[in-house]
Amino acid sequence: MSLKKQIIEITPPGRIETEVLISHPQPCGYCRGNGWHWGSNYRNVPCPDCGGSGEVRAMVTIKWEPVKK
Repeated sequence: MSLKKQIIEITPPGRIETEVLISHPQPCGYCRGNGWHWGSNYRNVPCPDCGGSGEVRAMVTIKWEPVKK
């Protein structure tokens, strides 16, 4: 569950389009920023959530569409 709160003010652009908002990188919650976890046979295995980078980011997509009446 996310703890940080941010407000996104949503205002339609001049034309209908899809917007993507990307957050700043944050430490991965699964591997705690290490980039790996202990796998079978006590070996370091790349983290399945961050792919070994130790960081993740949120991507919020806003799709504008006309109101159908």
